[in-house]
Amino acid sequence: MGASRPTESGLHLFLTVPLVISVFANESDGRISGFLNSARFAGATLGPILGTSILAYSDPPRLFLFISLITLFALSGFKLFFKETDST
Repeated sequence: MGASRPTESGLHLFLTVPLVISVFANESDGRISGFLNSARFAGATLGPILGTSILAYSDPPRLFLFISLITLFALSGFKLFFKETDST
């Protein structure tokens, strides 16, 4: 079980990062790419700290609920700030 968490994280990054980057591939400056890379490394750093802290004071279902709420918050923010514009 010790090797499964890094494998899951690596697989998640391997599958998701190219999809997210492809959304912004037509941007001309590198600010968005820099922001995405910074967010990825911040998440890789803060994720285990938050997860361990929540798990230390709570139970696994509450940890998964917290992760689900953060995911919904991130998706709603993504939808709000990156609306598709009409080019016609």
